[in-house]
Amino acid sequence: MERPSVWPLILLLAGLAVLAGIFAAVFALTGSPTKFSSAVDKATGGSTNTSKPVRLTGLSGYDPYGTGGEHDEDAKLATDGQQGTFWETENYRSSLSSLGKKGVGLLLDAGSAREIKTVTVTSDTPGFTAEIEAGPSASGPFSPVSNFQTVGGTTTFTLRNARARYFVVWITDLGQNAQVHVDEVTAKS
Repeated sequence: MERPSVWPLILLLAGLAVLAGIFAAVFALTGSPTKFSSAVDKATGGSTNTSKPVRLTGLSGYDPYGTGGEHDEDAKLATDGQQGTFWETENYRSSLSSLGKKGVGLLLDAGSAREIKTVTVTSDTPGFTAEIEAGPSASGPFSPVSNFQTVGGTTTFTLRNARARYFVVWITDLGQNAQVHVDEVTAKS
């Protein structure tokens, strides 16, 4: 009876040893798994971690066409990480568009100029229409960086060319609501 050849096993083990050596060398040069991941990203032109959370802080309501009664003191509740708290608009008798007012918003601070790719808005008063706007100053001017969307329970806005420090959830129509709640706003770069 003929013995099986050991050469395939030797070649397999040699290949595994080469791969282990390459991994060990790259890890030794970069010093950590995080740096290793970044090195792989640079080498491949890709990304192993496509998005990172960006911490936003609710600053105030943004009401350039009104009286400024948009519950400024509650703006921080829209970024506190708790679903049971919220920022709210004034109580309107009908939608903003029928009032002849262009809109109201929630002013957010990213802490520094950041490239943001998505903003997610959570609300317990769905049905309102909003877009995300961005600008270099807390007083504006702000420019649209997303499309308008009807906000559901949780709605994610995809941003374009959105490198700024200040962002506004700009509400243009309350839908069937007399008042809108923004329970939580999160962002990713």
